[in-house]
Amino acid sequence: MCDCGSPSRPDLAALNLPNSMVLSGACSHIAVVNSCGLNLLGFTPGCADPHGGKVEREGDTDIPSGIICERALQVVAEFLEKHTTLAMRRNYISTALTSLVELGLTAVQTNDEKAWDLYEDIAKERGGLPMRVYLTPYYHEIARGTCTAP
Repeated sequence: MCDCGSPSRPDLAALNLPNSMVLSGACSHIAVVNSCGLNLLGFTPGCADPHGGKVEREGDTDIPSGIICERALQVVAEFLEKHTTLAMRRNYISTALTSLVELGLTAVQTNDEKAWDLYEDIAKERGGLPMRVYLTPYYHEIARGTCTAP
């Protein structure tokens, strides 16, 4: 059970955004997904929990609350891997960095897989990153040597 007071699908619905949305906790063990995202991921009423994961339900119903835990987040990662390109991810990250600086943030932390090279490319294109980025590469990226030294 991931009962930690996280926002839920109805909370995200109140934002009235047409896009799918996934907000992941910094721990990478929990996320909240809006209705559009739940449908794209196949987390619909009556769906089974992914092996080793949990799709929380609203009360005693089979309706997903929007909160997903543990290995259910792997479904999100696999979906993104299949439906986004590195160029798209680079653009998303670059745009987000600019927006965050405009909001006054000076640093961010990310656990995004395969992100090291993306941030390195952005830094080369822009002559540096606009803010401090704390990047935690995945262990298998380090083990395979896919992360180049800064």
